[in-house]
Parts: sequence; structure tokens; C-alpha cells
Amino acid sequence: MVANESFGTTNVANDSFATSPTDPDPRGRGRLVVGVANDPFATTPTQPQHTAQRPTSDPGDPSDPANPGRTPLTDTVPFTPRRVSALVAAVLTLAAATTLANRVLPGWAYPLCGLAAALVLVGLARAAGCTSRDLGLSTLRRPALVGLAGAALIAVVFGVALAVPALRTVYQDGRVGDPDLGQLLWLTCGRILFGTVLIEEVAFRGVLPGLFGATDDRWRWPPILCSAALFGLWHALPALAIGRNAAVHAVFGATPVVVLQVLAMAAAGVAGVFLHWWRHVGRGVLASVIVHFTTNAGGLTLAVLAK
Repeated sequence: MVANESFGTTNVANDSFATSPTDPDPRGRGRLVVGVANDPFATTPTQPQHTAQRPTSDPGDPSDPANPGRTPLTDTVPFTPRRVSALVAAVLTLAAATTLANRVLPGWAYPLCGLAAALVLVGLARAAGCTSRDLGLSTLRRPALVGLAGAALIAVVFGVALAVPALRTVYQDGRVGDPDLGQLLWLTCGRILFGTVLIEEVAFRGVLPGLFGATDDRWRWPPILCSAALFGLWHALPALAIGRNAAVHAVFGATPVVVLQVLAMAAAGVAGVFLHWWRHVGRGVLASVIVHFTTNAGGLTLAVLAK
């Protein structure tokens, strides 16, 4: 057999009429197979197939019903009609809750109103597609440890303020009155814990940031600032009595009430960012709950002791 003979049986790759060595049919040695790698019009099995696939790091596509979630190749949450409706309903729920608690309901119903509003808000967020992790409700151990660390720092600050006589005017507040031990326990563990801390942390460090798109993976300013701004507005009615604090009156005594109200709301907004930092570090709302409760309950206790 001669390799260069044109009419012989050959296995040369450049022969267009050669038998393919990969022919699966062992009986087809005399069969002509057209489709060699050098043929520009041939389609070879090794030709790469370009298939559009979602990157593994892409958390989802809201347009894909099989994989909803965040928008492709980004970490932002799409504002679907369901999410927007939940945001509107949450804001209306908070407006109704603060009006009822501060203007309509008797004092004993204050914590019940906060608890009921918190449950409604969580239900709205879950119905909109937020997970317990989005709301900061998925874990307890780390948030508890971080919150206790924050509470210890606040206790040190309170101790210093109580030890320095010049700082005691900060805690002289005409809104406190003169409660006995039983009333103090009711105010701290009833009104403050459920009527103030629980509703505010669930709403402004859990539900609203989750609906706006905040995550614990990294700090995102837009949803945090939006939630903090609403937290400032939430204090519109309580801020009307801020002038009854001795330190505030000493500094802003001649300031119009409306200006004091705006300043108090702005301060509450800044505090909202501070509290969200604790939730972010602790990876859960329980961290900010502990810090918030220690601040409010400890401040009230110091106000009673400073009288």
C-alpha cells in the first residue's frame, strides 16, 4: 500500500474521501465520510457551543419565576409591586400605631399597640418575600453577644454620667415624674420594652431596611438612610415634649417648639443609623434591641435616681 497513491486505501487526514478513524461503525471502512477539520463548511463535534448561563454568583433574576430574588449581577433588590405595596402598608401601619399610642389609647394599652404593630409589620414583610434573615430574625446567639457588649459600654457611660454632678442635668426630665419601684418596672419592662423598643427595632432595623434592600453582607447606605429618615419622622409626636428635659431647656430655652421638634427628629434619625450599625454587626435585630433597651431603660432609671 502506497501512502501517496491517489486511488489507494489511505488514512491520511487531508484526504477528503478518507475513512474517518472515529467512525463508530467498524464495518464502514470503505464508506466515504465527508466532514474533515480543514473543511471550512463542516460542522465538527468539537466546535464550541456558546450557551448563555447565569453566573453561579448571581443570586437570582426576578423575571425568572424559577429563580426569583435580586436583580442579575447586582446586589440590589427589585422594587416589585408587591414590595412597594408592603412598604406603603408598613408606613401607614406605623403612622396609625404612633397616633393611637400617643393620642388615643390609654397608657396600659401602649405596649399592646406596639406588639400588635410589630406582628403586622413582620407579616407584611414576609408576604412581600422577605426572609427571616432579611429581617434580622434568623439567629439569636451572635446578636445577643453583640448586644450585651453594647449594653456594657452604655452602662459605663451611664455610670460616668451619674458620678459626675455636672452631667446630672441631662437626666433631669419633667416627663419622668416620681415613680415607685413597681411603676419603674412597668415603665421599663412594659412600656419601653414592648411599646417603644420592640416596635421600633422590628420596624426600623428589621422590616423597613429589609423592604428597602438592606443586607447584613455589606453596609448599604440608601436603605439604611431611608429607614433612619422614617425613624426620625416616627418621633414627630414624642418630640413635642422634648423641651421638658432640663438640659435641653437650658440650651434651647428660647427656641420655638417647632424648631426643637425638627432637631429632635434629626437626632432620632442619627440614632437610627447608630442602632442599625449594632444590628449590622450583630447580624440580627436582637443586638439593636438590647442596646436600645439599655439606653432607654437605663436613662429612665438614672432620671429617677437623679431627682
